[in-house]
Amino acid sequence: MRSKFINNGSQMQSDSETSEKSEDKTSRKVIGLPVEDLSDTGFLLSLQKKWKTQLLKRIEGIAALQDNWNGYGASSFPPEVLQRARSLVEDIVYKAKVFPTGRNSIQFEFDSIPGKYLEIEVFSDHYAVLFEKGAAQEEYEPVSRNYVLQKIAEYYA
Repeated sequence: MRSKFINNGSQMQSDSETSEKSEDKTSRKVIGLPVEDLSDTGFLLSLQKKWKTQLLKRIEGIAALQDNWNGYGASSFPPEVLQRARSLVEDIVYKAKVFPTGRNSIQFEFDSIPGKYLEIEVFSDHYAVLFEKGAAQEEYEPVSRNYVLQKIAEYYA
């Protein structure tokens, strides 16, 4: 189930890394942003809105794909998959990557934390989750929406 997409290189720093650089705030970055910006709730809400808008645009691009979009006979995406993916975006407060799959699903990928990887596949009637933390790997299908949200929270914990 794991995809072979290039990691964009964004990383979150640990608390120890952040405290080591406390005297130089300009060099501290979390998710590619200066740490002092993350204390501003309005800024965070604006950033989350931007991420959600980008995800929704990506899903609209996936919705426009026609039959055989991948050259291997993949079908266009059913309205149920698209609606479930759009709905999931409303509950995601972190940046994610979104991809169409040849399994008639839409995949959300979280890979910004070193040593962790989370993949969620949205199908018309269920979700699937792949969660890797270090050497441990958990894969579940089918799972509920609440379980998906729990795994997203666990990924960022």
